[in-house]
Amino acid sequence: MTRLPKSRLDQALAALVITLVLVGIAVLLPKAGQWLSAVRPGPTPVATPTPTAPPSAVLLPEELDRDLQGVMTIVNDQSFATAFLIDPQGDFLTAASVVSGSAGLRLVDNTGGSHSVRLIGIDADLGIALVRASNDGTPLAFGDPA
Repeated sequence: MTRLPKSRLDQALAALVITLVLVGIAVLLPKAGQWLSAVRPGPTPVATPTPTAPPSAVLLPEELDRDLQGVMTIVNDQSFATAFLIDPQGDFLTAASVVSGSAGLRLVDNTGGSHSVRLIGIDADLGIALVRASNDGTPLAFGDPA
């Protein structure tokens, strides 16, 4: 075996290292391309909108206007609560805590109008009270009419 001079040995070693690096790059380059394309997000598909029926709990504007006639705010000297018209005679159901021992009760409608009321009765156990006002609103429908 003949020995190459040191400079020739260095050149051969450098050529071998460069060759191995180039072969490694040539082998790994396609794999690196696959890795990069897997990481890169593709375009997000856009869903086509489909028409859906409105939920059954949504009130139509005319239903909302009609029902708001039967909902008022009952006010005393210190607090307020919601009152619901329950019959055509002008009877409103409300919280007993608002009317119990209170003077100066009045109903305020959705237009800001004020109506005087008369206390009909209180059920302290249930926490409800019945008041009457001269009102021509539409009583709320309770339960399922079907």
